[in-house]
Amino acid sequence: MSRLDAVPVLVLTGTGLLLLLAGGAGMFAGLALAERIHALLPDEITSDAAAIGGAAMALGAALLLTGVAHLVLGTAVRRGRSLVAAIVTCAVMAAIALGWAVAALVSAAAGDAPAAGMLPAAIGLLGLAGAYGWSAALLMGRRRVGREPD
Repeated sequence: MSRLDAVPVLVLTGTGLLLLLAGGAGMFAGLALAERIHALLPDEITSDAAAIGGAAMALGAALLLTGVAHLVLGTAVRRGRSLVAAIVTCAVMAAIALGWAVAALVSAAAGDAPAAGMLPAAIGLLGLAGAYGWSAALLMGRRRVGREPD
């Protein structure tokens, strides 16, 4: 495996590990911190603490499953398998990260959120979108060369 072939594996497995951590944190927040999160919300929010805890649990579970999928795909790509699934995953995640980056920039520009928090988030998300896009392009080139046994 060349160094360029390792990029998609690193992106998928590295992001998979981060998603597992974020999912675990979300599930912990849903189980242990629902009351505290509810107390921090404005009075206009009519949801109760149980609903907020359930939403945090659902988000945590989704992040955990996405992390597991990333780790499975990273392992499969390392073995030369599932390139098409990895290409689609990387392309979709690049589009999602780009959309979040644009949303962060718009929030900062509109004054809806503090620029000190939104600008670093946008920069990080743009980097993530670039990493996913580069990974998808490398995987497409690898598939085009015919090294994929599908």
